[in-house]
Amino acid sequence: MEPGKQFKNPPLIEVVFEIIYNTKNWGPIVPMLFYEKIKDLLPVVGQNTGFGFELSKQSFKLQGGPDNITQFKNKDNDTIVQLSNRLFTVNKLPIYTGWESYFDIIQQAYNVFREVLPEVNIEKIGLKTINKIDIEKHHLDEVKKYFNYYPTLPKNVGENTSSIEMVVETPIQENEEILALRLQTIKKEPGYEAPVLFQYYVLRIANIPEDILEWASKAHGLIRNTFDKSLTSLSKEKFDE
Repeated sequence: MEPGKQFKNPPLIEVVFEIIYNTKNWGPIVPMLFYEKIKDLLPVVGQNTGFGFELSKQSFKLQGGPDNITQFKNKDNDTIVQLSNRLFTVNKLPIYTGWESYFDIIQQAYNVFREVLPEVNIEKIGLKTINKIDIEKHHLDEVKKYFNYYPTLPKNVGENTSSIEMVVETPIQENEEILALRLQTIKKEPGYEAPVLFQYYVLRIANIPEDILEWASKAHGLIRNTFDKSLTSLSKEKFDE
């Protein structure tokens, strides 16, 4: 694992490691068994029936998440593991202290997951990061100051944009693994004048590797490299202020 650059004020608002799987051994007792083994790390238990990202064979889309997701949280509510009969995720919210500490949580939670469900068929795995970056104004010229990833408009369309949304997917391995980038301007909110969500996804959709944790580490390296190349020096200087 490469440590990479750790900014003083990173724009990361969430990072998620996720597994979509199926198993014949699911039952109501599974979350209880999981909790008994993880309670020292994540003592708070709750439920979530909200939205999630469904990874399809070719792409991904936002839709209703699986029912009856059990959440296991730390006392600060910044580390969350979600578990259902189809989904396992490890979510990290700010304060994010770097990949090494997050990977350690993934490792602990995944090992417990496989202890309580040793026989699973893993269909898809993903690592995604969600960053929120504040710029001066939702204008294409301002977007260009902060990002090396932006739309090219037809000559008859002015660059006085009020909102932008872009999604690009590119194969890492044809029909097996995808890198997806999404840039989206969102409404002004407390603490942000002109916020932009910048998301990265590495999705493995076929030929799942045996060593899931090694895959996660490699996916992180790819995301970190892409993130570095997607941002201008102005953005990077801002994160170190």
